[in-house]
Amino acid sequence: MTKKTTTDQYVPLERDPELTEVFVENIELPARIGVYAHEHGRTQPLVVTVRAWAKITPQKDALSETVNYRVFVDNAAELASTGHFDLVETFINQLADRLMAHTQIVALSIRASKPEAIENASHAGAAIFRRR
Repeated sequence: MTKKTTTDQYVPLERDPELTEVFVENIELPARIGVYAHEHGRTQPLVVTVRAWAKITPQKDALSETVNYRVFVDNAAELASTGHFDLVETFINQLADRLMAHTQIVALSIRASKPEAIENASHAGAAIFRRR
């Protein structure tokens, strides 16, 4: 079960004290995304925020003992470079599939938006929450 916070991010309803939240906010990517004709054949900005909850308790202060948040950025950028997506929802679900392959991650939320999608709005997009 999840609840919505005031920032529209989804978080686990029951906070497990053994979970660590790892996140990257507002990753800006050029993406070929959109269902409308004027969105095809060009890139437009896509802004992605990833939050993951992982069972990690680093003992050695070493990157190998945690979830490297660079993985979020690299996977989002690589996915955005693979071709055209009609829907933001398709993009975030495919990104979630990639990130949930990391066994340390027990839950994640991904939010992606297009700042140029609607003339009189700052962003339009979608968000998902996944939990093992």
